[in-house]
Amino acid sequence: MLWCLHGALGSYRDWEAILPKARHVDLYATDPGKDLADWARQWVTTVAEEDSHPTLLGYSMGGRLALHALLAAPTLWESATIVSAHPGLRSDCAKRRAHDEAWLVRFQQETFEDVITDWNAQSVFSKESGLPNPKQFEPRMARCFQEWSLGNQEPLWDRLGVIACPVQWVCGEHDTKFSQLGREAVAMLTQGTYISAPRCGHRVPWEWSDFASAV
Repeated sequence: MLWCLHGALGSYRDWEAILPKARHVDLYATDPGKDLADWARQWVTTVAEEDSHPTLLGYSMGGRLALHALLAAPTLWESATIVSAHPGLRSDCAKRRAHDEAWLVRFQQETFEDVITDWNAQSVFSKESGLPNPKQFEPRMARCFQEWSLGNQEPLWDRLGVIACPVQWVCGEHDTKFSQLGREAVAMLTQGTYISAPRCGHRVPWEWSDFASAV
């Protein structure tokens, strides 16, 4: 079974039109844990109980969670696809935590329509895509900016070689920052393949018509 992990402010429903037969995980319905590693240790137990031959797909924040899940149970997974994900900051973690906290305060205190417009206007989301916006900010989404903040993630660079299964790492051709990160990460994997999605930005699954075939 293919287990799909959505991005920050996303929903398990984001995958329905792309990969309708996969298992779409509602990350907000899982225990956030103390941090990403703690979440992964708990979640892989659930997966192992339900699926003896799981494969994994994670996008952006979900890709970071997927990396932790691969490291939490290296022999569990048959294969994985990581999309537009960050293996971890090498510096400026406190700055990133403050950045994410500022976004959280805005979502909690300001008009949702205004804040989500500013969120989508970030340079990393440089292209319109078919990814639907959430209809409102739900309290459980706060974990995207707290426990699962990139600023709270331990760098995984030195541990990527522990991942035992084949991993394909997908980034958009026009997503320069994450393309560089992805190529660096693949070089550290034991069975890594890099895929550049043509004419795509960060939101590859909803911008690339061949994404489902690639997965």
